Amino acid sequence: LPNERARIEALGGVVKRGEAARSAEAGPWRVYCSKEPGPGLAMSRSIGDCSAHAVGVSHKPDIREHAISRDDRVLLLCTDGVWDMLSNLEAVRIVAAVLRGCT
Repeated sequence: LPNERARIEALGGVVKRGEAARSAEAGPWRVYCSKEPGPGLAMSRSIGDCSAHAVGVSHKPDIREHAISRDDRVLLLCTDGVWDMLSNLEAVRIVAAVLRGCT
């Protein structure tokens, strides 16, 4: 998101895509410290990563409200490890297949 990137870059962080773990394709966007080599953090919000906080990663949650409707079927809460491997569509297809098997 543009606001997340602007906050990180204003504090000296670098936002760029890494390589996907199991392919030659571009991986998830990551936050890097511009002065140090090393692994990037694949999120712009983190509770306990103090070194990442110095370059704009925030511990403050981004809270949104969503009114539940009859059209809503599931809520997916996943770690970044899941989203590193699956697209939104792939995750929904997996859940839909499981739900079809439960009828």
